[in-house]
Amino acid sequence: MSMTHANVESTLADPLSEEARLEALRDLGLMDRGAEEAFDRAVRIASRALGTPVSLLTFVDDRRQVFKAQVGLVGPHADAGETPLTHSFCQHVVVSGEALRVTDAREHPLVCGNPAIRDLEVIAYLGVPVRAPGGHVLGSLCAIQDSPRDWVDGDLVLLRDIAGGIETEIALRIETAERQRIREALEASHARLSHVLESTSDGIVSLDEEWRVIYVNSHFARLTDTPGDPQGRALWEIFPEAVGNAFWRDYHAAVDDQEPKRIEGYYPPLDRWFEANATPSPDGLTIFFRDITARHKAEEARKLMIRELHHRIKNLFSIVSGLISMTARMETTPGSMARALRQRLTSLAQAHDLIRPVEGIESGDHPAITLPKLLGTLLDPHMHGNSTRLSLDGPSLEIGPNSATNFALLIQEMATNAAKYGALSTPEGRLSITWSSDRDTFHLAWRESGGPLLLSPPERKGFGTQLINLSVCVQMMGRVDYEWNRSGLGITMDIPKESLAQ
Repeated sequence: MSMTHANVESTLADPLSEEARLEALRDLGLMDRGAEEAFDRAVRIASRALGTPVSLLTFVDDRRQVFKAQVGLVGPHADAGETPLTHSFCQHVVVSGEALRVTDAREHPLVCGNPAIRDLEVIAYLGVPVRAPGGHVLGSLCAIQDSPRDWVDGDLVLLRDIAGGIETEIALRIETAERQRIREALEASHARLSHVLESTSDGIVSLDEEWRVIYVNSHFARLTDTPGDPQGRALWEIFPEAVGNAFWRDYHAAVDDQEPKRIEGYYPPLDRWFEANATPSPDGLTIFFRDITARHKAEEARKLMIRELHHRIKNLFSIVSGLISMTARMETTPGSMARALRQRLTSLAQAHDLIRPVEGIESGDHPAITLPKLLGTLLDPHMHGNSTRLSLDGPSLEIGPNSATNFALLIQEMATNAAKYGALSTPEGRLSITWSSDRDTFHLAWRESGGPLLLSPPERKGFGTQLINLSVCVQMMGRVDYEWNRSGLGITMDIPKESLAQ
């Protein structure tokens, strides 16, 4: 169907200014004048097939028409690659959405006044619409010659077939652009997701149904000390020691039951405690895990502190009971007993002050604590006024505020045990403490004598012994050894000097 003059004038402006059509032209870059071989080939074929000297592929917006491809056109407009709408026959194809046949433009009522007749020598014109996939007419494929021509239906069919190829090219371009948009959106989404996964302090690992690693975040390697790229490796190849343990069992249970699992446990090869949340899917498992070693140690320390508090209260009553008994044997009158007992309880209170956390540590305002002062204050209540029972020999080393509490607890525990079971439980008992240090290590020797005979080491370790081992080996990163001599207990300690300085 060809367009008639009757329905053109009332609708000429509206289709050209339609925003959706103009947006399609902009998005596809069709108003750019750069040559493209696919379009150039189409106009060459049209010109040869129809035997016309000029063939154009034009795209039309609301101000101009652009010659996206052309053959045979000469002159300034050809060099410019475009004309204003005043010189456009193709705009009428866009407006009507139909083919336009012009045998002689000088006599055609729609275009007889168009300056293109004079400036571009357009006499005979045949144009067909070029549409976007959504149906908007973007422009026209046309054939032109500078003399009258009666176009036949075969000419129109041929031109429409070539225009169909151009529309296919445009559709492919739109599809390519859409794929690029989707790809960019996916990449942006992946970047946002990666940012979220990398922002968390948790380690994250995703596994396929064969337990192979398909994703890890950067914290995975940091938390698991895993060298190299784990991608594609089986989880149990990376952590062979985990096969059969609680994590292994719960991960398999999560996959089998398709139910999330929360696991908390100790992993010996890394000497760490972990909390893991395993979320299954039909094609694999994702595990979020974090190192809770510090939290676990804090909880254990809290439990130990409670046990220690009970233990120290019991020890305090035991010490007070011993002080009363010893004072009663040594004093002859109630008054002298009261004075001696009061003095010893005061010394005991001073020793207790030393085994509290040192105040002022955070501000740095704390008194210096030397080893002789610490030992003398802690042990004086157990001497019952007889200083010859205690021998201290070593340099005047200063102890850091944090270590002072640990070391004071250690000495207090050893003194309490000596007062309950060892040399300090009898008036004849003696205690000798010597210490020295080399470049990196502090050495201390504790020797008891004159107390009850030791026939053999104790059958089990009491809480006091456990507390001593914890203080030296764990909290101060040192070593402790026991000598169960018949004449009395001997204890030697080696503690890093940097631990004492803290």
